[in-house]
Amino acid sequence: SSIILENGGTTGGGNTGGGSTGGNTGGESTDKNNTNKNVATANMPQVVRNAIGGLEFPKLKNNGSSYAIVHMDNTTGMLNYSTEWDDNMKSQRWSCYTFNTTNTKQNIKGRYEPPYGQRQYPWDTDLQEQWGIVDFTDDPTPTAQHMDHGHICPNADRLYNANQRYQTYYMTNMQPQYKDFNQRGTWYEMEKDLRTKATKD
Repeated sequence: SSIILENGGTTGGGNTGGGSTGGNTGGESTDKNNTNKNVATANMPQVVRNAIGGLEFPKLKNNGSSYAIVHMDNTTGMLNYSTEWDDNMKSQRWSCYTFNTTNTKQNIKGRYEPPYGQRQYPWDTDLQEQWGIVDFTDDPTPTAQHMDHGHICPNADRLYNANQRYQTYYMTNMQPQYKDFNQRGTWYEMEKDLRTKATKD
């Protein structure tokens, strides 16, 4: 995942779009034209165009099968997080988001608990093609009982309101992770440390 700690708020609008984008590196660059920058294309929704210039946004693959999805919290106008989905891989390549003094406020607690009969991990309605559950039934590992739905943009980082938390449970924001890595190991400790740094005055 890609994360930016910042002091300001972030706003926009959005959903999906493909195209070529760019990354950011530290230090002074001799590339004054920034040839690796994000470039908006005609088929991108305006919300994606607004988001791809953010420092947190990695370079899109631009391979014909992947595209950016930008998740807005339409109740506040805040940019929640973005992800790049690859239709061929049936997987996201990354999720990116920012920390700031507004979106790190924890106004709610806990995990998303779906209403009776609804999915714990909802389908992302911004996918250009929806995949049925049969497409994901092959289990490549005999240790599936030790695996988690690993949030790439963490649920615990998006407790500003229920809508932002709900969006982190989209399957497009998941990767399989070992439980010990996700809940107690390196990944868990990294998320906790970043959260501590981001919420300091």
